[in-house]
Amino acid sequence: MKSQLDDLVEVFNIAETVPLQYPHPMQAPLKGLKQHKDGYMCTFPDCSYASLKESTMVQHWKDAHAGHLHLYAAEDRYKHPVYVQAYFAVGSTTYWAVNPDLTDRGSDNLYAGYLRDVKPLVDDHGDFDDPLTQRDIPPWLRFAAFNDFLGDYVTKKDKRTLLVNAASRPKRNDPVYGQLHDWVFEYLDSVRDVARFDIPYLMLRYIKSYHDGSVVPYSLPLNDFHININRINGEKAFQILDDDSRLKEYGTLLVNLLTYADRSLYNDQIIQLPFSEVQKGLVRELCQSIHTSTKNLDVIHRLFYTFSEPPHVLTSFGKWKDPLLCFIAIHNLCITGDYRPVSIASKEFAEWKYLIRSSILSEVGRHTGTVPEIEESVISYTFINLI
Repeated sequence: MKSQLDDLVEVFNIAETVPLQYPHPMQAPLKGLKQHKDGYMCTFPDCSYASLKESTMVQHWKDAHAGHLHLYAAEDRYKHPVYVQAYFAVGSTTYWAVNPDLTDRGSDNLYAGYLRDVKPLVDDHGDFDDPLTQRDIPPWLRFAAFNDFLGDYVTKKDKRTLLVNAASRPKRNDPVYGQLHDWVFEYLDSVRDVARFDIPYLMLRYIKSYHDGSVVPYSLPLNDFHININRINGEKAFQILDDDSRLKEYGTLLVNLLTYADRSLYNDQIIQLPFSEVQKGLVRELCQSIHTSTKNLDVIHRLFYTFSEPPHVLTSFGKWKDPLLCFIAIHNLCITGDYRPVSIASKEFAEWKYLIRSSILSEVGRHTGTVPEIEESVISYTFINLI
């Protein structure tokens, strides 16, 4: 009998040991297998080796990457801790790294797509060493990489002067751009009214369900709604700025952006922001409004709201393909060739966040149609940004 089976194995070329198929690294964990949360994963390019012990990872480097040991510091040779799995619990087994965040997320899930397609393209900057000499690049600039985008606008004084002047804040008595201060304040003031009185009840339902799964009835009184939206389950929601002077201060960033958009539209001597065709059309409409002194808050909103929309599906990924990030780099450049301190930059990032959330809230307030209309065109993207 055994000889007959051996003959069949030989005739049909049946493998005596079936090779196991292992998942790709950093995918969703396989259900039914234990997840070890204190694992190690090799960081060498195109190597997905994983282990449960540091000593095993150290030996892996000696065996597989001995010729590159001198190029990597010991702490840079692996990631730890990472979740790992294996088919077998004991013995000489093979581990692979997994990402628990992908559990129960399909291939078409937006977050799963981000982790799979976008996050690997972003460099892991890790920790930065403090500069030791005047020639060393400070950590903030190494991370922001403004020089990569601005190029010789930093090093050439004539080009730098043109760029910095174009990005400078217009004075209130400026005959052309001074009016933008009043327009932007009026726009932000209208957003305050939306936050106080005009938010659709549907928003609260989504915000509540996002946190604890409950659904707030549409009949909730308006006053209760206003109280709840400021802090839901301890989470900070849209903060209304009652102080007009602070609101004007926040609005100056938007004034700067709109001014630069106009100044750079037909000026090829300074950097052109990478606007989409839709944004270019709105900028031209804004320019006409500015130079004819015709207030148009609608075009201000429609233009700025495009900065909070997700990019078109065909838009390629890249930091310097985002017009707002490009303007932030330009705006941080000083006339001396230096950059503004990180303390100022971080403060302005908080102000940009407020302004972007304002545009989202304003857009929500403009939708007064049926519930399906709001769900399809606004809520699916904006409710997370208002939390």
